[in-house]
Amino acid sequence: MMRIRNIANHNDYKILLLDDDGKYVAKKVEVLKSYGYNVEGETIVEKALANLQSDTYDLLILDYLMDEMRGDKVVETIRKFNKDLYILLLTGYAEAPALEIMNTLDITGYCEKSNNNSQLLILIKSALKSVDMMKKVKKTRDGLNEILQAVPKIYKIQSINLTIRDILTELVSIINSSDAFILVDNIINYEYNNIDGNFFSGIGIFESGINTISHDLLEHINYVRSEKKIDILKNGILIPLSDERYDTLGVMYITFKKEVIDEDIIQQLTIYTAIAANAITKFLLQNTIKIINEELQQTKGEKDTWYLSTVETIRLAIDAKDHYTCGHSDRVSEYAVKIGKVMNLSDKLIDLIKDSGTFHDVGKIGIEDAILKKASSLTDEEYEEIKKHPQRGALILSAVSMFKEIVPIVLYHHERYDGKGYPKGLSGNEIPLLARILGVADALDAMITDRIYRKKRSLNDTIKELKTGSGTQFDPEIVEIVVDLIERKIINIDD
Repeated sequence: MMRIRNIANHNDYKILLLDDDGKYVAKKVEVLKSYGYNVEGETIVEKALANLQSDTYDLLILDYLMDEMRGDKVVETIRKFNKDLYILLLTGYAEAPALEIMNTLDITGYCEKSNNNSQLLILIKSALKSVDMMKKVKKTRDGLNEILQAVPKIYKIQSINLTIRDILTELVSIINSSDAFILVDNIINYEYNNIDGNFFSGIGIFESGINTISHDLLEHINYVRSEKKIDILKNGILIPLSDERYDTLGVMYITFKKEVIDEDIIQQLTIYTAIAANAITKFLLQNTIKIINEELQQTKGEKDTWYLSTVETIRLAIDAKDHYTCGHSDRVSEYAVKIGKVMNLSDKLIDLIKDSGTFHDVGKIGIEDAILKKASSLTDEEYEEIKKHPQRGALILSAVSMFKEIVPIVLYHHERYDGKGYPKGLSGNEIPLLARILGVADALDAMITDRIYRKKRSLNDTIKELKTGSGTQFDPEIVEIVVDLIERKIINIDD
């Protein structure tokens, strides 16, 4: 039976200890190896820097006072080519500047340099937990990026054969496997071991058809369909394809060549399966009303059901990325709706601004967490990366035709009234009205919530900042409405 990996072993991490005291290095390396750590020692800074550039390390334990180069200078050099390395600084009692340097440089922790190993071992254990978490976050982010890149392809208007084939092709690429199959809308007669009224498509060892599925695997398929639960087997994973309209659509199976599977892979498979189920549902809805080679034309009720199902799938991807992003989007959506109602927008436009608020930052899924969560000022390169998120979000949403009216709102929500915004530098009424509303709502939430780089603004400071930006960053009419909503406590700010 395949197992889910929860905790990594000490030997899974690579540690480099740099200190110009050879005896100290040899002693500490011996101690750390006795605890099962994969550690290397180095006494020459130039060699250590070369190793860090040519190989992958998870943790650097660095002495602050070295004759060849002081620790802070080493850190500055490292950060030019590696911004993610976890660095633990070794200091002494007399080294008072170390704390100040830790606050100004990108150093993750520090430890008193002594013969007592207890504190060092505790900090190493804590550091590697953080490293493990960062690796999981990066792996999840990379997996989500691959999933999002697959979305436009599997949502194309095409036959069920091509749709499922595309789903399988993208699946094996994302999970790094070679064998998978999907069984859709199947009624399985286990007594006579045959399949009625179903569609089967396989890739790899399942290419030749349904006969490649063993009797034992068929029994597991029955369990997954009836219980609607993931089943982790010896050589692969079975996942139910579920949808509210069609209940259980069928199952998806993919093989794994390793005995241990990471939890984040399960999470990625769950998200991808939800997207695949929606793509299959889309085809089934098209087939029901017998429209070929056209966009799906549904009744209002059917359209709402499909729309909400798609919304929840993409929200799942956002939640997996960052819990804060989800909360921010919900609040921006709420403020935008309140503004729109004061402006007497139609119900259709209110719905558009609400959903635009929900999705306005979906393009940030492709941005590294190190940039999004950076406490200090962004570099020019990092800011340029941030500025790409409206275009990325618009691209993601443009893959589904029903989002076409949301796309320009998401694309232009960072334009400024004075024309100094991005991505197009639009000004005044060139910016769509709903994008202007969304821009003020987005900025308002940024002002009144804590960010990693600053504390939230007070009520008075928030109103002052909105008024300062009126006519330059923001539409003056919308600012006037927001200030009124705040003063009447329709938009409530916890001061």
